[in-house]
Amino acid sequence: QLASMISCEIKYNTFQSVSHQTTLSSPTNSTTLIYETTCKLFNELWNGTPIRLLGIRTSKLCDHTEPVQLNLFDLPFPCTASDNTPAAGYTYHSTFSSDMSIPVSASPDVSEQLYRRKQKQEQLNVRH
Repeated sequence: QLASMISCEIKYNTFQSVSHQTTLSSPTNSTTLIYETTCKLFNELWNGTPIRLLGIRTSKLCDHTEPVQLNLFDLPFPCTASDNTPAAGYTYHSTFSSDMSIPVSASPDVSEQLYRRKQKQEQLNVRH
């Protein structure tokens, strides 16, 4: 399954509890992305005092076979020439600048590529 939300809870030795959560832009089952996001949440929460309990939770689960809502800006914009003419199967949309194109139809392979590209982009965003 894929998780869309990651939560971190800290209970200090004084039994005071704090928690923080974040929603990912797309569901993931990447242990690296979950770990890095958890580390970010932990660093935002921890005040340096001893910890009695550390809880990590994923939620908003979905099956990996369920469709994922893509962001319009995650779509590929291939161009075939230096003058930014669209590649075969692509056409310009009138509300965008002339260097952007939108696919007329996306095959399942394109959807999978977009999903992988989005996961890599999220991993890079978490690191920075």
